[in-house]
Amino acid sequence: MNKPSVPGTFEAPYKIELLINFDDMADDHRRMVAEWWCCYRTQKRWFRRVRSDRGKVTFHFEDLVEATLFRLSN
Repeated sequence: MNKPSVPGTFEAPYKIELLINFDDMADDHRRMVAEWWCCYRTQKRWFRRVRSDRGKVTFHFEDLVEATLFRLSN
């Protein structure tokens, strides 16, 4: 399992933003699946920032290939 890193502790040049309706259980489940994907499918460092007030979750990746695969899976 590759847990999220602490934001700001490394260069994360690749970011993918998801718009999530946190009040909709099914849509929020999409966010959780995306986080699980990162935990179990990545090997390099990553982290996410959640802005529930704006309905945004931004995933930051150290590796271009992992960021691309994440984007294709979501």
